Amino acid sequence: MQTKVLDLKSKSKAILFQTKQSHFLQNWWSRDTYERFQEKNKCFIDHYNNYTFPLLGEIPNYNGPIGVNGRKTLGENIAGKICVKNE
Repeated sequence: MQTKVLDLKSKSKAILFQTKQSHFLQNWWSRDTYERFQEKNKCFIDHYNNYTFPLLGEIPNYNGPIGVNGRKTLGENIAGKICVKNE
């Protein structure tokens, strides 16, 4: 079974689906489960948005970010928190 993540932004459909042998997508998360998952994601995003590296601001002519974008690093942050290794 292969897992696919689709962002349908629909109130009537869950976001995570799995394909079966027939290759049709089957909804396997309830709306409530998805909403709770999003709440947990928001906690991770907010937490990592607070990580900053002030020394970067002291580099002459540096105009880049001095902090972490929690939304862009969400997958890595969750994996790191639960110690998932990609080998």
